[in-house]
Amino acid sequence: ENYENILKKADENQLVTIVVQVSKELTDIYGKLAASYEQKEDQESINMALYYLEKCLDAAITGKDSEKEGLVCHKIGNIYVKKKEYEKALEYQMRNLQIAQKHDEVVLEIQGIIS
Repeated sequence: ENYENILKKADENQLVTIVVQVSKELTDIYGKLAASYEQKEDQESINMALYYLEKCLDAAITGKDSEKEGLVCHKIGNIYVKKKEYEKALEYQMRNLQIAQKHDEVVLEIQGIIS
């Protein structure tokens, strides 16, 4: 029975690793698709950029990639500025700031600057 539990946990860990890896690849794909629309000014392109950035954000979260999550939040915020939806823009920019602050704290902690 103990052996079966060990195997089950190993399988679960492998599955998590696979999901994270696939999510990171999806993040890159969705990011590239969004980039093809981001610089355009027409409403359809702006909406398509937002669609792919939201997919990218979901994949970044699933892939546990906080740096990418922050970057995508920033880009989504910029899209909402283009759409003149300033409250939503602020929401995503604040989320980006919170992620950046957490990341900086972790880096400083690793470097032994803060404890």
